[in-house]
Amino acid sequence: MQTSDEVDYVSGRTRVFAIVGHPIAQVRSPEMFTAEFRRRGVDAILVPLHVLPEDFAVVLPQLQRLQNLGGLVFTIPYKVQAYSLAQTLGGQAQAVGAIMRWQRPRMAAGAGTSSTGWDASKRSGGDRYRSPANA
Repeated sequence: MQTSDEVDYVSGRTRVFAIVGHPIAQVRSPEMFTAEFRRRGVDAILVPLHVLPEDFAVVLPQLQRLQNLGGLVFTIPYKVQAYSLAQTLGGQAQAVGAIMRWQRPRMAAGAGTSSTGWDASKRSGGDRYRSPANA
């Protein structure tokens, strides 16, 4: 086992994506997305953020101000609450009144994330899916 004082996949240029939830310990998206970013050569990571319900309305607008934040993914219990963060809403988000992601630079939001993108991509014969950093 090699030891080091630094990792080779995070720097000052790294785009940060986050998954926001309460609780958050059960999510596996951070390791899956970060591994996929690395596989594709994208300088980005996905980190878990445990935000308490009473803090959501204060914390989220501040997170959106971070210049290296590429986007947010929402899990329980915030999908409906996050709807108000989007400046633009896709048809699916409008129909269900909830979002699962908020993305910069478009500030666009959609009700689906990887499963919707995966299905559409497979039907069109495209790549497996587009990462948030490349969308």
